[in-house]
Amino acid sequence: MTNRKKEINSILSLKIEEIYLLSIKRIAEYEEVWILDDDGILTYGDEEQIYFPIWPEKIFAELNAINEWEAAQPYSIPLEEFLLDFIPNLIENNYFLSVFPRENAENFIVHPKDFARDINEYIDEYFGESYELTYL
Repeated sequence: MTNRKKEINSILSLKIEEIYLLSIKRIAEYEEVWILDDDGILTYGDEEQIYFPIWPEKIFAELNAINEWEAAQPYSIPLEEFLLDFIPNLIENNYFLSVFPRENAENFIVHPKDFARDINEYIDEYFGESYELTYL
């Protein structure tokens, strides 16, 4: 097994809170968010709540392009665009983020505003800068 495969398996076995923290770190460091797209951004949920799934790396989005999402392709959104354009839209439409969803595992659900605050605080702490996010 390659080192990358070991790393992926190790990440997939993390507890849900650890998955969230790792996602914040990787998204901040790589400055991008990964989604799945199939002639439109994929979401899931029901009449009461819609969830917008995101991943910190392409490989993890690819691993979730299965079952009803098997035709979907991973798509990268620059972090700045995600925070400035997508998050306000998600807030307005009352969507929640599903951070690093995995098949047959509990998903970390977070309000978009909380995600933006968490990632902005991480960026400020580790990189000494942050985004001007008027919705926070």
